[in-house]
Amino acid sequence: MKLRPNKENEPIEIDLSAKQINFQKNKTFYQCTRCANFVSPKMELIIDWHNAQAHDDLSPGFKPVKGTAVSLTTLRYAANYEPRLTI
Repeated sequence: MKLRPNKENEPIEIDLSAKQINFQKNKTFYQCTRCANFVSPKMELIIDWHNAQAHDDLSPGFKPVKGTAVSLTTLRYAANYEPRLTI
């Protein structure tokens, strides 16, 4: 499956039994430190897009995370839906 196909088109695997998302291509991704609910292999998406959508353009905060998996807490899926806050 693809994570945010209109923004980054990142191939991922969702492992529901392990409650995690596995990135298929990248070994480092970035996590928003304001909410911890948004991850992306593209730091620019946190700074430019997510921060504006979820945090009213306040000073962005993020941290690099090494590895290929992130814990899954909430999963939202829709074919043509651009959620305000995503994983």
